[in-house]
Amino acid sequence: MDLKLDIKTIEKMDGSAEERYASHPYVNRDIFKDIYVDFVPCYDIQSYEELKSAVDRTLLHTEYVKANLKLEQGK
Repeated sequence: MDLKLDIKTIEKMDGSAEERYASHPYVNRDIFKDIYVDFVPCYDIQSYEELKSAVDRTLLHTEYVKANLKLEQGK
């Protein structure tokens, strides 16, 4: 995976980037004094059959939660 966009985004916010790896590469860095952010790239998939990395499930999980979360649960 290419992390150039992630690193440029952090640098534009006057932060500095540190590349790290889990089962896939990602960038972790502070963007403000005490705020740390992980920039984790993923593929835009439509089905679990298209998974290329573990983090790709995030988009599918978000869609599922949004479709099934009741208004009173979101408070």
